Amino acid sequence: DCITVERLHWMKREGMPVIIDADDLLFETPPWSPAYAVFDKWQVQEYYKRVYECADLVTASHRYIGEHFSRKYTTAPVRVIENAFDMDYKIHRPTGILRSDEIPCIGFAGGAQHECDLDSIAETWDECISKGYGLRFLGTCPNHIVGKERTEMINGNHVVEMYLQSLPLCEFDVALAPLLDIEFNRCKSSLKAVEYGFLAGCPMVLQDVPPYEDFKA
Repeated sequence: DCITVERLHWMKREGMPVIIDADDLLFETPPWSPAYAVFDKWQVQEYYKRVYECADLVTASHRYIGEHFSRKYTTAPVRVIENAFDMDYKIHRPTGILRSDEIPCIGFAGGAQHECDLDSIAETWDECISKGYGLRFLGTCPNHIVGKERTEMINGNHVVEMYLQSLPLCEFDVALAPLLDIEFNRCKSSLKAVEYGFLAGCPMVLQDVPPYEDFKA
């Protein structure tokens, strides 16, 4: 449930520190995102702007989104808290090893908000298929390859415990992370790269945008 701005004002009058997290750039949601219908409304954006104006501290998962919010939405100090895994969860570890007689599996994990990102490298997916590779998608897949040979789409799961098990079991040999170079995507975190490295345990190809700048090496 959303907390009212009046409630935040009351907390500040009572001397309670207000800490707000900046996780996504809700103020510039692209029209093709499923979230656009919700967050493009003037009233919704005004509400969130007032929320960030009340903050005594803003946390962010990446430097770029923190700097963006500092410039436009808050005068509060911003602190970056990097993505991490709760090791109290039981997490499968990657075990797949590509054998010489096996078809390489090219993979992607992500939700429906990435459909245009996936479509932006349509030629890459076609090339992978033409070279005899397998394509496996967790959550969503490019529209134009539905039904093509050696392609597989696995439904995602919003339950964190289930998702943490699903990605290792996909057994990607190479994982891709395409992102259109727009401000909304520039303010994303590096979580997908962290998941690919820790959960999938495979080499990855990352778009050259700020969320992944720390993974270039």
